[in-house]
Amino acid sequence: MKRIHFATPALGIVPNWAASMLATVDLLRTRYEVEVELLAGVSHVGQARNRLANGTVRGGYDCQLSIDADQSWFAEDALAVVTAVLEHGADGCGAPVPYKRLVAARVRALALAGAPDEVLLSSPETTTGWFGSDMSPDGTYVGPLYVLDDRPFGRAQSIASFTCWSADVLRRMSASVPELHYDLPEEGSALFESAVVRDTTGLRRSWIGEDRAACLRALRVGARFLVLLDADVTHHGAFAYRSFVVPGGQPTEWIREPAR
Repeated sequence: MKRIHFATPALGIVPNWAASMLATVDLLRTRYEVEVELLAGVSHVGQARNRLANGTVRGGYDCQLSIDADQSWFAEDALAVVTAVLEHGADGCGAPVPYKRLVAARVRALALAGAPDEVLLSSPETTTGWFGSDMSPDGTYVGPLYVLDDRPFGRAQSIASFTCWSADVLRRMSASVPELHYDLPEEGSALFESAVVRDTTGLRRSWIGEDRAACLRALRVGARFLVLLDADVTHHGAFAYRSFVVPGGQPTEWIREPAR
């Protein structure tokens, strides 16, 4: 029976995550062996993800399911991303997740106008783009569609926060970046280390987070990512959203929640 490492970094969890996790584990165990690891107390999220990835590889698991501890979801969606990896050969699979980019000039203008923190961190004006190469800025999926087990999937170049990684691609990534190591050997290769990248001109540089940097490292070793287009995932907190995308349509509206 194939083995899943349900591995999540967390400085704290929301009750919704715990409820979703329990339902997911019950469903996954009808087909697979599942072990849950919640890594708490590591404030450097890249380091926490590296430790968990190292545990996936060294523990002999077939894949890692990682869903951030400030999210809630349906167990059937977690099963779908797992089966895309374990049964259909994807190196990684995720849900359409919007990424946050704070535009310094806009944030400064809002701050000077007296905007509260929840506006600074959650307003659409400071949020641009979606993870996944075939997602348009407004969240419309524009690429080719794949139907696996009656669920719609699309191609992606990046996955984050709601992901399933094959253990094989984590091993290939580790072998390809031997220069990226922490001092402690048990932490393994720094696959999820943030990076500075240049654009196609080679002149403009930008910082990317540990999750997008890991995806770039995976693509360099030939990884193939899919995204589950009808996944319904809710992120809770100051930056709140539901990542539900109808193929060829529009995502649901942003959810407004007070900062916590």
